[in-house]
Amino acid sequence: SPGWKKGRLDELTDWAVNDRANRPIICEYESNGLWLWTRWKDTVLSMIAVPVLLSMLVGFGVDVAAHSYSEYSWSVLAIPPTDDPLVVSLQGLNSLWEYQFTLCSLVLTFFTAEAYKHWRSVYSTTRAIQGRINDICLLVTIGSQRNNPASQELVVCCTRLLKTSHTFFWAATLTHSDGVGDRRNNDANTREVGKNAIEPLLLSPEGLMGLVRAGELTMEEA
Repeated sequence: SPGWKKGRLDELTDWAVNDRANRPIICEYESNGLWLWTRWKDTVLSMIAVPVLLSMLVGFGVDVAAHSYSEYSWSVLAIPPTDDPLVVSLQGLNSLWEYQFTLCSLVLTFFTAEAYKHWRSVYSTTRAIQGRINDICLLVTIGSQRNNPASQELVVCCTRLLKTSHTFFWAATLTHSDGVGDRRNNDANTREVGKNAIEPLLLSPEGLMGLVRAGELTMEEA
């Protein structure tokens, strides 16, 4: 598998034991409107630009044809005469546009609400995990004593297990990210995500042994 190339497992182990995130968990909101409008890749505009332009061209072509073949004449911004036979024959096209307009508004509203709901669920999950980690740390702190080797060993062990369990939780969560810098978006030879993601590698026996060598797991825990 391409994921098992030399150094890949070490890179995953370094990611798992690192104290700093390799990328923002939730990107900060950028309030600069000019910056936002200069973004293009993976934006809604980049997805709809071509269909919108094609629809505009079709509408312009229908308007030109109606002006050319109609028995009446009217200005560009005026409403066409309702008794024109050609305009009457185009009422079906107008009804179709109204149905599509309603359907488009419904779909956009629904998927926007679902996207926001998914974001809220992810945000609530991360906050819940953070809260439980804080609770455990508080309990360990309350039960520990200063200058006590046993207490110090307990704190170190709990810290290690908390960090490892947190890493395993996200490693077991399905995601489009490869977990190590999202390089698949910048790689010219994009590989299949499933072969490079952290889930099958870090949670595999080889990945667990890599964490053992890094001192994050014991042989009994692996």
